[in-house]
Amino acid sequence: YPVLVTGIFGLNHPFAQDEPEDLALQCALEVQKKIHTLSSIISAQFGIKDFSVCIGINSGEAVAGNIGCDEFFDNTVIGDTINTAQRLQASGTGPEIIISDGTFTKSSCAKMQLFKNVSIKAKGKSLELSAYKLHARIEKDVA
Repeated sequence: YPVLVTGIFGLNHPFAQDEPEDLALQCALEVQKKIHTLSSIISAQFGIKDFSVCIGINSGEAVAGNIGCDEFFDNTVIGDTINTAQRLQASGTGPEIIISDGTFTKSSCAKMQLFKNVSIKAKGKSLELSAYKLHARIEKDVA
């Protein structure tokens, strides 16, 4: 079953972070390394073969706050930025990190040769998304 986990970096509050795109990418790399390390355990204990995670990263504005009603109330983020990150994630086929063009240009990873430019046809979008996929093997090539 697909599980969507959302991480928010650079939220505009008193503890705002510098370079949120780089922090998001560092977090994604760490998650991928941990998943790679745990995949054999997950396979052995739960019978899931080739367990992997695809991560989508996008940058932009979103609405953050408490959303819901008396029966279900949650602190969340919504908006096209969030939807696009999910579409990037859903376009993946394995242990990948896919970042939007905007995130790529705002981060220091634009200087790295570890990303390959791709076009993604995303649900709900009339135009293809320009994105970048990490094409290094997480467990060995990226420190």
